[in-house]
Amino acid sequence: MAALRMAGSWLQDHNENQTSRYAWMLWLNCQWFFALDHTDYSRWVPVHLKDMTELSDKHPDVAVKFQAGHFTAKKTACCFSAMALDQAYKQNNACIKGPKVARVIAEFESSQKPEQTKANFHHHEQTNTTQDKFLQDVKALTFVIEEMGNLFEEESADLMLADKITSIILDGPAVVEMLKLGGSRTFQEYSTAVFIPYIESQLEYRSRLDLVWDCYLKSGSLKATVRCNRGKGIRRRVTASSPLPSNCQNFLRNSDNKEELFSFLSEQVMQLVVKESKQLVVTGKKRVLTVPPRKDTANLAPCNHEEADTRMMVHAADALECGHRRILIRTVDTDVVILAVALANERSEVLDELWLTFGTGKNRRYIAAHQIAKALGPENSRALPVFHAITGCVTVSVFAGHSKKAAWATWNAFPEVTTAFLSLASTPSELPDGVLSTLARFIVLLYDRTSTCCDVNVLRKKLFSRKSRSLEDLPPTRAALEQHIKRAAYQAGHI
Repeated sequence: MAALRMAGSWLQDHNENQTSRYAWMLWLNCQWFFALDHTDYSRWVPVHLKDMTELSDKHPDVAVKFQAGHFTAKKTACCFSAMALDQAYKQNNACIKGPKVARVIAEFESSQKPEQTKANFHHHEQTNTTQDKFLQDVKALTFVIEEMGNLFEEESADLMLADKITSIILDGPAVVEMLKLGGSRTFQEYSTAVFIPYIESQLEYRSRLDLVWDCYLKSGSLKATVRCNRGKGIRRRVTASSPLPSNCQNFLRNSDNKEELFSFLSEQVMQLVVKESKQLVVTGKKRVLTVPPRKDTANLAPCNHEEADTRMMVHAADALECGHRRILIRTVDTDVVILAVALANERSEVLDELWLTFGTGKNRRYIAAHQIAKALGPENSRALPVFHAITGCVTVSVFAGHSKKAAWATWNAFPEVTTAFLSLASTPSELPDGVLSTLARFIVLLYDRTSTCCDVNVLRKKLFSRKSRSLEDLPPTRAALEQHIKRAAYQAGHI
């Protein structure tokens, strides 16, 4: 920081014609050229500095010109706009040679008639908007360094993560979404140039890689309705020579298209040459393929999980059985984070670390599921999937106008509901006694924190008659809530 401040001071003196401080700041910066091993500057800056200090004795007439600020040229009347004479000469030559002759003429006329110009004497960044944006950037950078550690000191947990992880589990559909299809011409080209290199890079520093795909069930699927609401894409055959679709999003809306694409990519991955010390595990519908071949895959297949979200937990458990104590899961889905926290709590005796790479691009971050499970405690970690399902997930509707954050605050204010969550997490065949009434009280508090009633029907009447709530903002009826809870229990406890 000291070096940056001195460099900034020297630049300010140069651009504002501050000759008196120019040599002094140059001398202060000179020591950093030696310390940072900048050979050329270390060699010639001392020579220039000696010439400047002896200038008044050897060439007093030139020294007077320097003191008057004639060693720079100002092309405008704005502050901080002076530049070296040779630089100004080269810039003017470039302008004249290019298509900017009119601009040069305008600047010349402006310099000849200074009384007619209305120049802004402020620097172009001396505006409230620019300064506010700069302050926001500084605060954002400070927050990231405080949150994730100083990357220059190699203290951040993310920087050291690659050396610890021995097993990585990839959410196949999420990887396809991340590695866009649009840049290639055929499916074979996409596989060879984009997908396979990514898989190889992920396996390079780990001893095991699991690639998990979705498996779309023809019947008994909770998510079938959700997929129908997304629309139906045009059916396309996926072969090595087939051209990639022009509309990739429309292509991926069709379940048959995705199944063929996933099967094709799995076949390509299985052709990889894997070292003896590494293992590659790839799902294929209900089956599982391994390189090198494994004799016992009973823990992995046959598997009737439809979503890769839940199936990845099966692969994480198998990795633990095989001795991998530090696991990384690549995903973009919040459901996976919830399930990973529950798994970290359940397998805490054999698990050291369970990390998730969540999000993409600038929103990508690492989440330590084992640390979250430890902070929540055993009961809350086990109840978390049920809480997530009841308050809204992909296959269970949300309570309109009430976010996860509000539901979390309600859970903290009404911890008695944890017992009901745990009852549903134990995969009951019917709703246990007392669960419906406890969850009804939880929903009442979610909609009205000050209410004393325990019946959602009573609350509906009260909110509609006294507080003029619209129908969309009312809690569900008791009968609808019962069906909602059963669906959430099926999603969180049985799937």
